[in-house]
Amino acid sequence: MKQLIIRISGGLATAGMLTVFMATNAYAAEISNNGAGSTNTIVETQTTQTQVQQSNQQEVQTIAIVVANTGFNDTNGNTVGNGGAVGSSTGPATAEASVKVRGGSNIAVLPDPCGCPTGDNLISNNGAGSTNAIVSTTTKGTNVQQQNQQSVWTLAVVAANSGGNDTNYNTVGDGGSVHSSTGAAHARFKTKVKGGSNLLLTSSISP
Repeated sequence: MKQLIIRISGGLATAGMLTVFMATNAYAAEISNNGAGSTNTIVETQTTQTQVQQSNQQEVQTIAIVVANTGFNDTNGNTVGNGGAVGSSTGPATAEASVKVRGGSNIAVLPDPCGCPTGDNLISNNGAGSTNAIVSTTTKGTNVQQQNQQSVWTLAVVAANSGGNDTNYNTVGDGGSVHSSTGAAHARFKTKVKGGSNLLLTSSISP
């Protein structure tokens, strides 16, 4: 007499966008109380596959136009008496633009390899001269794919002006004066780009 029991247990764990789905099945097997000379075999196969797929795609387009102006002032056609004064003064002109871009991040936590209950296999109380065997095979696989793609495009026009002032056609008496003064002009532009990151953890480590 021959008796064969095949026991298959498997688990599929898929982690994507920080969501874990698992499906497991497990069955215990027992062969007992067969007669003399019987052949009794339990074949157990356990397969676990874990798949993680995460992707970030980011595209940033920026157009910045920043202009500061305190110039182009006119002091023209004035008549200044003796000891008088006429003129124009401008303060500083500052133009600043700043662009900061930070890429996305992937964090994946791998589940336990299986989580399948390991029921006992039992062959017992068979007759004299019986042949009894338990064959167990375990296969585990993990596939992890994490990807970041980032594209940054920036067009910036930054201008600062405190000049272009005119003092023309003025008539000045004895001791009089005509003057024009301008403040400092500053233009600044900054771009800062930081790429994304990928982090892979096991289930025993929290992020």
